[in-house]
Amino acid sequence: MKNQGIEADILKSFDLALNKKSIHRGKAADGGKGGEFFFFSADYKMIIKSLTREELMTFCNLMPDYYEHCINNKNSIITKIYGLYRIEWESIGMALNLMVMSNICGFPKKVVSSTYDMKGSQFSRQVLKKDEYQDKKKIKRRTLKDLDFMELEKKLNIPIEIRNELY
Repeated sequence: MKNQGIEADILKSFDLALNKKSIHRGKAADGGKGGEFFFFSADYKMIIKSLTREELMTFCNLMPDYYEHCINNKNSIITKIYGLYRIEWESIGMALNLMVMSNICGFPKKVVSSTYDMKGSQFSRQVLKKDEYQDKKKIKRRTLKDLDFMELEKKLNIPIEIRNELY
């Protein structure tokens, strides 16, 4: 599979031996409300994210339009969703909803200065308090949101030749 110009070999991305360390240090997302789980594959090309039942149903309802958008806009930088799954353990009455998606950045965490979970909304979309915007360590450690982006970055600087391909 090709993912925004990055070869995404799903089997390699989720190889158990390569992901052993990541699995052991897996944790809840640091910016999420409901204790969502984000897992970055060892090569940082793929993400597994847990979903609430409502989120799963919303994505399922959006899939036909999302698929059409992806087919008609090959250069779109919207995250590619490779699958939505519901895993059920009947014996213990438990279920887990998961989304497997591309990481549009795909860079190792050590070279990324800040990470954002962007939704295009301002409602409840801020992680940092005003006095934390100068703390570079907090900025690097946390998954920030839309209002944090507006405070810290203001805008994306996309070269004109790439910008024209996106439309």
